[in-house]
Amino acid sequence: MKNLPFVIFISTFLFIYVLAHWYVWMRLRMLWPYSERSFWLFSVFFVLLAFSFVFGRFTIQSHSAFHETAALIGAFWLIIALYLFLALLSFDIVRLINWIIPFLPPQNTIAFANVKKVAFYAIVGIVFLAVSIGYLNAKRPRLKEVIVETTKPLGVSNELTIAVVSDLHMGSLVRTAFLEKMVQTINHLHPDMVIIAGDLLDEAHGYIFKNDVGAPIRKLKSRLGVYAVPGNHEYIGGINSSEKYIRTLSLHWLKDSLQTINEYITIIGRDDLHARRMNGSIRKSLAELLRDIDSTKFNILIDHQPYHLDEVARYPVDLQISGHTHNGQFWPFNHVVSWVYTLPYGYKKIGNTHFYVSSGYGTWGPPVRIATIPEIVLIRVISTKI
Repeated sequence: MKNLPFVIFISTFLFIYVLAHWYVWMRLRMLWPYSERSFWLFSVFFVLLAFSFVFGRFTIQSHSAFHETAALIGAFWLIIALYLFLALLSFDIVRLINWIIPFLPPQNTIAFANVKKVAFYAIVGIVFLAVSIGYLNAKRPRLKEVIVETTKPLGVSNELTIAVVSDLHMGSLVRTAFLEKMVQTINHLHPDMVIIAGDLLDEAHGYIFKNDVGAPIRKLKSRLGVYAVPGNHEYIGGINSSEKYIRTLSLHWLKDSLQTINEYITIIGRDDLHARRMNGSIRKSLAELLRDIDSTKFNILIDHQPYHLDEVARYPVDLQISGHTHNGQFWPFNHVVSWVYTLPYGYKKIGNTHFYVSSGYGTWGPPVRIATIPEIVLIRVISTKI
């Protein structure tokens, strides 16, 4: 069963999701006695909020107003629930410490009840503030400049400027207006080349196709073209429909293929690592993909997921551009991705190969970024060859 790993992942996620919500509900229900009507209203409201995210994700191909509303509520609820869980867990750890070394008022006293009430309002306030700031942060992509040096010739100017974005996740939450802002910023930079390093689409294909959300991408301008590769979300949403739409966006679609730009530059696009898991297809190995590569040219590899960087560095690849990680998107996952990836975000040089992993332009799920930033990257490749 080719989708078994995905089924296991979804089942594990739902199990953890339900368990975490049960914990949050158990802790919050203590604010109301069982007999009070407000407790039952709270419980029904809590279940509806918890269900909204699941409903939004599992009916993502729908493009009804009801689905879009549920998806938006569910996306925000996911991050709110996460921080409620972490905050309540922290409070319970404090209570455990208090059980060992008492420092709080005794339980079943008015003073202790006041502590719980203050803690509740503080938790709600902090969570609301964090999510609000994270939402505003996600809507303000930054421009980052990276300078890369090479000994290979690049042409008359001996400089190549590459505008890089990844993880647009266009859909019902990342819409046309947000992409228009991206296109205006990139075109203002007048780059030689534009690279979109995977996950152009979220899974909401019905909404994307109906509203032509990616229309602004057709306005991208660069001297040497716009290039894109598939990411895992192109496969999750359905690679055939993803490709059909992306090919309408006036760009070069590279999937386990390479394109010679001129006598100095070659660009190679890898298929996504999830191709086998989601579609049963096997992407080419680096040896196959780079078999006929010209090592005298400046070779750019685009691979959505930044795995096996040491292996890439053994080949005549001068620059690899990746995305996928979102740099965790929100705390504490920015620390989690640093355990998973050699390079979770930013620039690193391994051997003779330069690597850049973008934190992404859009967002998956909650339109929120906490402790990470959305970005457009301008990579300036400068040749030192005289």
